Amino acid sequence: MTFATQITSDLSTACGPATITPIGELRVATPASQLFQDTFDTGTLDTVNRWVTPTAGGTGIAATNAVGATVLDGGTTANSFSKLSSQVSFPPSEPGFLLFHERINIEFPVVTTAHRFFGFGTSGASPTIAAPITQGLGFEIATDGKLYAVAYQTGSRVVIADLSRTTGNKTQPVDGNAHKYIMFFRGDQGFFCIDDEDAIVASFPTGASGPDINTLPLLNQVISNSGTHATIQLNAATVGDTSHTGSTQLLWNGFTFDKQKPNTDTNATLITAVGATTSQTGADQLNINGKGVKVVLDMTVNAGGAGSVTLTIQGKDVVSGKYYTLLVGAAVVTVSTNVYELYPGLPATANVSANTLLPRTWRVITTANNANATSYTVGASVIV
Repeated sequence: MTFATQITSDLSTACGPATITPIGELRVATPASQLFQDTFDTGTLDTVNRWVTPTAGGTGIAATNAVGATVLDGGTTANSFSKLSSQVSFPPSEPGFLLFHERINIEFPVVTTAHRFFGFGTSGASPTIAAPITQGLGFEIATDGKLYAVAYQTGSRVVIADLSRTTGNKTQPVDGNAHKYIMFFRGDQGFFCIDDEDAIVASFPTGASGPDINTLPLLNQVISNSGTHATIQLNAATVGDTSHTGSTQLLWNGFTFDKQKPNTDTNATLITAVGATTSQTGADQLNINGKGVKVVLDMTVNAGGAGSVTLTIQGKDVVSGKYYTLLVGAAVVTVSTNVYELYPGLPATANVSANTLLPRTWRVITTANNANATSYTVGASVIV
C-alpha cells in the first residue's frame, strides 16, 4: 500500500468517504456562507434589515407573525394577494451557487384556489393570477394544486419540471408538515431539491431556462383564484453563497441584525430647499457601520445675493433623544458647492472638518440667517 493510499484510507475511516454534491462537485470546501437568515424567533417580522414591509390586496391578508413562523394568506376573492419580499436582491455567485432554503407548510390535500410561489423573484405591485411573477426562479403551486419547478422570464412562465404525484415525478409532499425547499442557482444552471440537498428533483442545464434577470430578492406570494383561503406558512428562510463572497452579510448590533455596508450614499437627498426663507431640518439618518461622513451643501440660487444659510451636522443621544453638535459650517452667502467632513484622524479645521466619529443616529440642519430666499440641496456619503 502506498503512503497516499494509506492516507486516503485513514481519512476515509476517520471522516467517512469522499462524496460528490448534487451539482457534481467534490465536497472539499466549507459549507456555503450565510447571506440571509430568518427563523422568525421573535414573532415580529424584521422590516428594518431583512424584509420589505409585507403587502396585501383585496381580501388578502398581509404576512402575520408568530414565534417560529410567518403566514401569507391570499384571501378569498379573485386576484387578492399576500406578498413578502426580502430587502436584499442576491447577485449570482458564479462560479459558485446561491443556496436557497425555505421551510414551508402547505395544507394537504392541496387546495386549487390560488397561485403560490416561493423562491427568488419579483412581481408587480398588484400581482394577478394571469400575471403572477415578473422575473423568478422557484417552486410554484398552480391553480391545479400541482407543485412545479418554474422560471419566469419577463412575465413568461417556463416549466422546468412537474413535481406532482399525479402527472409529474412524484416528489410533491403528500402531507401538511413542514418541508425543506432547496435551490442551487447561478446564471447558467439551477438545481431543485426537496428535504435533502442531495436529492435533486428538477434542474436546468443552461441559462436559456432561467430568468432574464438573475439578481433577485426572496419572494413568497399567494394570489387567490377565489374560494377557500390558501396560505404559505414560512418557518425559516436562508440564503447561502458557495463562493463565500459575503456580499450581503448580516451583522448583529446587540438588538437585531444590520446589513454590512461599504461606503454608502444616503438613500435620499437630506434636504431640498427651493426658494426657502426658513431653517430646514433633515430626517434622522441611520449609520450602520460607517466611521465618518462627507456632506455637501450645493447652493444654486441666492435671491439678490442676500441669503445666508449655515449647515450643522448633529448626533443623537440614544438615551435622552437630544441632539448634539458635531460640526458647524460657515454661513453660505453665495451660489457655491460646500463640502463638510467628519472622520477619525482628519485635521480639525473650523467650519470644514472634524476629527470625530459619526454616531449611529445623526442628522443635518440648515439655519436660515435671514429671510432672503435661497435654493439648495444637501446630500451625504457615509464613509467606512
